[in-house]
Amino acid sequence: MGKAYCFYQNYREVRLLVIHCSATRYDRDFPVEALRSSHKARGFADIGYHFYITRDGELHRCRPVNQIGA
Repeated sequence: MGKAYCFYQNYREVRLLVIHCSATRYDRDFPVEALRSSHKARGFADIGYHFYITRDGELHRCRPVNQIGA
C-alpha cells in the first residue's frame, strides 16, 4: 500500500487544481519511472507534476507543492 502524505504544512490558498490525463494506452501500465524518463527526455529537470496516480491507484509525490509545476 502507498505511503500517506500530510499536506497541512503549506497554508497558502489553493485557487486552482489541474488534473492532467496522460495519453497512454488503457491496457498498459506507465510507471512513475517511465514518466520521469519521458519528462527528462523533454528537457525537464524531473517530473513536471506534483502528484502522479498510477493505474493501480498508487499516489506518487513527484515535486514539492510549493515548487511550480511544468
